[in-house]
Amino acid sequence: MADYLPPQIIHEILLRLPSKSLCRFQAVSKSWYSLISSKSFITSHITQNKNSDINTHLLLRIVNRYANNNERLLFDPYNVRGPDGPIMISFMGMSPLLHGNTTTTSSPRVVGICNGLICFLEDFDPNDGHIVLWNPSIRKAVVLPHPSVKLEFPQFLALGFGADSLTSDYKVVRIVYLVKGTISVVVEVFSLRTREWRRIEVVGLDCFLPPPTGIHACVNDRAHWIGWRGEGQSRSLIMSFDMHNELFEALSLPGDLANELSFDVEVSVSRGCLAVIENVPSRQRYFNLWVMKEYGISDSWTLMFTLNDMSLIKSVDLRRFSKSNNILIRRSGNVWARYDPENKRIMYINLSHLGSDLIHADKYEESLVLLLDYEVILDRPPRRPRSPAE
Repeated sequence: MADYLPPQIIHEILLRLPSKSLCRFQAVSKSWYSLISSKSFITSHITQNKNSDINTHLLLRIVNRYANNNERLLFDPYNVRGPDGPIMISFMGMSPLLHGNTTTTSSPRVVGICNGLICFLEDFDPNDGHIVLWNPSIRKAVVLPHPSVKLEFPQFLALGFGADSLTSDYKVVRIVYLVKGTISVVVEVFSLRTREWRRIEVVGLDCFLPPPTGIHACVNDRAHWIGWRGEGQSRSLIMSFDMHNELFEALSLPGDLANELSFDVEVSVSRGCLAVIENVPSRQRYFNLWVMKEYGISDSWTLMFTLNDMSLIKSVDLRRFSKSNNILIRRSGNVWARYDPENKRIMYINLSHLGSDLIHADKYEESLVLLLDYEVILDRPPRRPRSPAE
């Protein structure tokens, strides 16, 4: 086929293929190997998937209470048209990577997802647990070296993960609150390019951030958390961390939330914009979905819709699974549904066949990030992969 199609057409075809297929096609020829493994192609593949929702999955993290709390990642749980059904990946399969030949019953915490990379904390122990960057679509992972700053209580740790698109780097930010009479803050940043942790000057961080179990969202190369200020008039706010400039900046919450201390809000992403989900506790519970139409402009907060008698665990853009912009919602337990805000319709999703508790949901876009890395990196530099000619 390569003898008859122009290189530009081949390039466009390859951009639309799944990551697993592209890994196999590296062996077709030297030219295909060079193309697919190039940084420009990897970046273009990410952009293609984002713009078209090609190779995009609904990613669920589930735990089986009857099998030693074994945690798994489940792709496309109700899209079962494929010959093999849903794709299931077990966190327990990472155990040899982290602990040699031994096994562990650790309970991983997903920190964030960005450009096909899943960042998770292997265990809730912030000192002994590994932080891992994992690309399940090509089954490659990087185990981060242990950071230098230790702490006594996991509640005094916050983590964030995201991309620095200007330098094609991926970073993990680790915020440690040290209590020695007074509270001091130490911030460390891990760079995938340098493979090192380093301390940075703390600028703009004047609030308390949630522990690793807390939800954060990455928009515009910035990680975002719901933070709390306790001095004077206590209130909640959004704290962001710029992955490129490595600076913190506070953003106001929408509406009356800007002047309140609330533990019933979370940050999310809706169509590429920063969003806030407000769970309103009342006799008839409901939630509001707010979207910041212009990033950084407080007046651009817009109330998109209010949904009664529902509690939302995660706002997930499901354009790939329907023609409209559906939202994934949860009523109780494992009763999930897709909500179409345009037609105001709810379609329930049957996940009872999983036999497990669903504890995290998100949108996952395949990528080739980590393609050039060795399968496992544990406190050592990467090894260059072999080309077809070697």
